[in-house]
Amino acid sequence: MPVFATFFMIFTLSSIGLPLTNGFVGEFLILLGAFKANMTYGVLAATGVVLGACYMLWMYQRVIYGKLTKPENEKLTDLTARESWF
Repeated sequence: MPVFATFFMIFTLSSIGLPLTNGFVGEFLILLGAFKANMTYGVLAATGVVLGACYMLWMYQRVIYGKLTKPENEKLTDLTARESWF
């Protein structure tokens, strides 16, 4: 399911707040405000962002590259043209 994996990776990176994705501007402004308000809050917020990114990438690895535990999932098909059209 390469099309599904590609879309899922794009959405995962967007949730992390990777630059040039929709989540980056908000995350950047929140961290900027946290650092301006109090350095300790900024460090805690940045730590949370890094831990969240680690968790999201770990989740992607387990979902896409993990072994199948249910035999009915072997019959799943990739995204159709209708599903992948924005």
